[in-house]
Amino acid sequence: FLRGAGFYFGMGDYMDEKITGDYYSNGSWGLNSLTNYKLRYHFSGIFQLGISSNVTSEKGLSDYAKTNSFKVVWSHRQDTKANPNSTFQANVNVSTSNYNKYNAKSVSEALTNTINSSISYSKVWPGTPFSLSTSLSHSQNNIDTTVSLGFPKVSFNMTKIYPFKRKQSVGTAKWYEKIGFSLATNLDNSVEVKEKNLFKRSVVDSMKNGMKHDIPLSTSFNILKFITVSPGVNYSEYWYLKTIEKSWDQDSKEVVIDTISGFKRGYQYSTAVSMSTKIYGMFQFSKTSKVQAIRHVITPSVSLSYRPDFSDPKYGFYKQVQKDTLGNFQTYSIFSQGIYGGPGSGKSGMVNFSLSNILEMKVLSSKDTANPVKKVKILDGLSIGSSYNLLADSMNWSDISVSGRTNLFDKVNINFSGAFSPYALNTAGTEIDQFEYNKSGKFARF
Repeated sequence: FLRGAGFYFGMGDYMDEKITGDYYSNGSWGLNSLTNYKLRYHFSGIFQLGISSNVTSEKGLSDYAKTNSFKVVWSHRQDTKANPNSTFQANVNVSTSNYNKYNAKSVSEALTNTINSSISYSKVWPGTPFSLSTSLSHSQNNIDTTVSLGFPKVSFNMTKIYPFKRKQSVGTAKWYEKIGFSLATNLDNSVEVKEKNLFKRSVVDSMKNGMKHDIPLSTSFNILKFITVSPGVNYSEYWYLKTIEKSWDQDSKEVVIDTISGFKRGYQYSTAVSMSTKIYGMFQFSKTSKVQAIRHVITPSVSLSYRPDFSDPKYGFYKQVQKDTLGNFQTYSIFSQGIYGGPGSGKSGMVNFSLSNILEMKVLSSKDTANPVKKVKILDGLSIGSSYNLLADSMNWSDISVSGRTNLFDKVNINFSGAFSPYALNTAGTEIDQFEYNKSGKFARF
């Protein structure tokens, strides 16, 4: 064989080109092109194209086969000095699944079974809260020839704005001036297909796509001077061009899923309000004591949230279908196969409780005469939390979680966490609606 023979072209100050060819005695051949380009302070990159025709053995033998393959590699990098408000990056690696099998020039290339690609563009508008990002993604399994594509993916965001805030603030801000909302809009398309079907019409038909909008609105104000109250509303919308409908097939005795084309909109919302404050405690020691003082900060917090049941028939987001020969029915979401899912089922009214602690002390340090008093953290954070579902029929309490962190000698970080259930177990090991404390006299089961 003859491999890598060819020509090099220096095409000006910004680009060069290398063209090489391979030839094998059984009739296999390959052609490769490699282009480098660079414009200082703007961008740089490479573009590589490879095509080959591969013969497995001599013509006339039983194992003779001839296959064609190709490979495209593109790497583009934008210089950070080019444009501070927008960026474009590309890292493309696309090939037929058999290209590395016949054309690999290293062990790592021959053993590579998965290749990935990505192209992205982002932009911000100075002086505004708006930003945009788009991307294309590609993943390919060379063993089973499965190709996953995501294109186009678009994300449009607006950071929080305060529409009622005065342009020139005088004095303390009013509560309504603290009302703010943001926006996150995402568009996604994805498909998974075999390599041989990549350029067929069926790819478009099997593509999953959708758009989701999230609009959180919140504010905060103080009551009784020391208690911070933060109410908020979260609203989400789902836009799809396809939904599903399930039906019971009496002949096959199974549930059949049909795809319904046409625009369909879903939505959900929830409300929440939280209250928190801080309690400070200080214990002073004598001036000659090694420990000068111990400070304890307690942050209690309670919040209430509510979400309606969007599986209620009045919304039209959920339907029922017979699921077995006994005539039993099940509820399903028409958005269950959507790329973002859909509105949730089941109403929820949660009360959340949490209590966090910080414990630190001041000690005398003989090593530092300029700053003889040193602050040492005993507990950097100790948090306890749980929640209560007001709308649940039973077992309203969630697990009680405990977490904390500390630092020993400014060298060793320690983090710990755990959770335990307040409910007892029956003989089968299943939780029952009875507190462990009432059953055994103990506080809870770890």
